Amino acid sequence: MLKAVFFDLGDTLIVEQGSKHLSEAPFDAVLQAEETLVVLKKKGFKVGIIANTTVSREKDVRKTLQ
Repeated sequence: MLKAVFFDLGDTLIVEQGSKHLSEAPFDAVLQAEETLVVLKKKGFKVGIIANTTVSREKDVRKTLQ
């Protein structure tokens, strides 16, 4: 049984407008990304987000997600 769902940050939750550091590059949320995460959490799924960035720090990823 499926117990968790993982999402890649880039182009799954946000659309990055370049390859710059997250604190410098503009981005937009993917349409209905937040609503999807809320529904999954309400249904009892554990939700994880994977960000394999090599230039942005954890605090920048967290700020982007907020």
